[in-house]
Amino acid sequence: PTVLAPAVHPGHGGGGLSPRPPRPCNLLVYMTAGRKDTLYRPGPDPQPALLHRRYRPLSLIAQGTFSSIVLCLDILYPVERRVAIKMVSPEQAFIGQQERAALSALDSPNITRLHDWFLHQGFVCLVLDLCGPCLLRALPRTRKNVHRLRKVAVQLVSALIHLQKAGLIHADIKPENILLRTPDSDISCSGSMAIKLTDLGNSVLSKETCAYWDDFNIQSLFYRAPEVVYRMKGFSYPIDMWSLGCVLCELFTGDVLFPAISPDHLSTLWQELLGPVPRHVFSSDPVSRGDQGRENLATISSRIGTHDPGLVTFIAALLDYNPWSRLTPQQALGHPFFSPLFPFGNSPFTR
Repeated sequence: PTVLAPAVHPGHGGGGLSPRPPRPCNLLVYMTAGRKDTLYRPGPDPQPALLHRRYRPLSLIAQGTFSSIVLCLDILYPVERRVAIKMVSPEQAFIGQQERAALSALDSPNITRLHDWFLHQGFVCLVLDLCGPCLLRALPRTRKNVHRLRKVAVQLVSALIHLQKAGLIHADIKPENILLRTPDSDISCSGSMAIKLTDLGNSVLSKETCAYWDDFNIQSLFYRAPEVVYRMKGFSYPIDMWSLGCVLCELFTGDVLFPAISPDHLSTLWQELLGPVPRHVFSSDPVSRGDQGRENLATISSRIGTHDPGLVTFIAALLDYNPWSRLTPQQALGHPFFSPLFPFGNSPFTR
């Protein structure tokens, strides 16, 4: 297979990008802070060097172990615009190319758009939309707003529909990868709550999941699906729907749903909330893959702190141990949880 298994870091830690206060930079040649020969110099410069002969670096937005994001001005666009350039280190260039290929196949208002890409000193540079901050950090402390969560959820489901149409599994859905669509997006209850799903560096084509069958090192631990933990070779799109269920609970409550420290611990946390894991579901024998009963709705309701029947049953349908009966993105849009958004019929996202 052409898709290579990337390094996956559990939960919120590891190699994720960390937001940084904006810093002016003279970006002659950019390298991540993990290298000794870092070549960006903090400080004002009226004429910083251009990247790819068109992008003027303005400040450092975020920095991680193997990649960084730089705010740049696109001086050749008909009207000068600000963009975010993700610079992936030479050591992880295959991940950068993997993300480039995935983004090139997508056209969704709820997924970060790739405007351009180029190589610079061995770095894979992806020119992306300039989005706002991470949604989780931007939300007010007074959470548990069902209407706000519904607006976010429908956009994430729409993004997953587009991914599936392109034959892609995101494989790293977590709050850090959900950004406000623009720096000034309205996150009030009456606002649009416009968001974008980002970071497709860990994405994989559904027909090439066999690249992970040796170690199943895919998905961040907190959001990892049962079929991955139990090493089911047939895992596919449903792993993203499990992650979605975990993320929606976290956005609603502000707390990680399954804050595990290991796969075994993760399994224990599942069973505390959802009951025993039906091990035969993950058998290689197709005959044994029967539908499982729904999780204890009262337990889920108590855990996330709401009695809203639409939300509770929606979460239960996403956190179905059985990937074969878990909601698909298309089925999710027909769930009663989204009825208030589409009072006159089908969702426009399915057209």
